[in-house]
Amino acid sequence: MENYRIKEQYYDHIENEDVGKNIYLYDEKGFLKSIVNSKDSKDETKFVYNKSGLILSMENYINNARTGYSILKYKSDIIGRKKLKEMTLYGVDDNITDHYDYIYERKIRVKTIHYSTKKQKKIEYFHKYIEGKRIGTFESNGDEYSLREYYENNLLKCINTKSGGTVTFLWENGFSNYNYDLYYLS
Repeated sequence: MENYRIKEQYYDHIENEDVGKNIYLYDEKGFLKSIVNSKDSKDETKFVYNKSGLILSMENYINNARTGYSILKYKSDIIGRKKLKEMTLYGVDDNITDHYDYIYERKIRVKTIHYSTKKQKKIEYFHKYIEGKRIGTFESNGDEYSLREYYENNLLKCINTKSGGTVTFLWENGFSNYNYDLYYLS
């Protein structure tokens, strides 16, 4: 069986012109090292792992200056596998800007709770699956937050958001130790 990993990510295609494109860079062990903005290579997200390969943090940079970071925390399930339990986002001033809690049932994430300190708001998102693939994310009132489409080989093709935006994914052959579900609320 072939291994695939995300090569590029495109935002909002308008008349075949890319409004935004990110390039995914991996190390020799298949760990995602960074996501770089193609229009300005000094804008990137860097990933920090522990010795076991769990992501400890994601650091955001603009013009080589850190603008914020995320700290990830995990819990073990009955078999001892690690699942992401929560993620806290910090701004450049080291103050919390957002916090996420993740709820699982039978190994899949069914709910994400987002606490925004900027908006003083708590939002719950419910994730819907068909045959093990997440097809959509919905707000607690039932409104659609995003829908996912897949290629014929079951790789994620795009995420369409309620705001009308689209994030499209281009895949390449290659091994990846990265769980892409960590990076996308949608």
